[in-house]
Amino acid sequence: MIGVPREPGLSDLLFEGYVGDFEAFVSPIDDLYIVPAGSKVANPSEVLASNRMQEVVNALRDVFEYVVVDTAPVLVVTDALTIGNMVDAVVLVCSANETPRMVLERSLESLHSVGAKVAGIVLNRYDPQSAYGGYAYAYAYGYGYAYSYSYGYGYEASTTPETEEVKS
Repeated sequence: MIGVPREPGLSDLLFEGYVGDFEAFVSPIDDLYIVPAGSKVANPSEVLASNRMQEVVNALRDVFEYVVVDTAPVLVVTDALTIGNMVDAVVLVCSANETPRMVLERSLESLHSVGAKVAGIVLNRYDPQSAYGGYAYAYAYGYGYAYSYSYGYGYEASTTPETEEVKS
């Protein structure tokens, strides 16, 4: 979306680059550096769990005020669980009316089980008007004619003092 190429990226930092050199990751947005995934590796889960990954995270902390690490969904692959205990906090992102409650609860349980500190949840695609049906006020005046016809099954109870009969 921002036009940053996939390479060089994190995998290149982990295997080849000097950890303190982030100039290759300057983005078109002022004061924003983006480290994309980089070239594909044979075993990404093992690479993310490595001591070298912890070194890169620590170097990022030393250089930048805020570091945001975006991973795949928690229950899809182990990336978020592997990195979750390396970072200061985890923010879980879910989608309104799309992410099932059970998936959200299971994701939170999984993150807590590895010692990740969940700071909060971001709810994307939330429409407050659809949550409560919205609110509207209207005023109208007019005249007209209406005709209706209905049919169906049911009983109409009619009790009067003269006759107590049930109509159907």
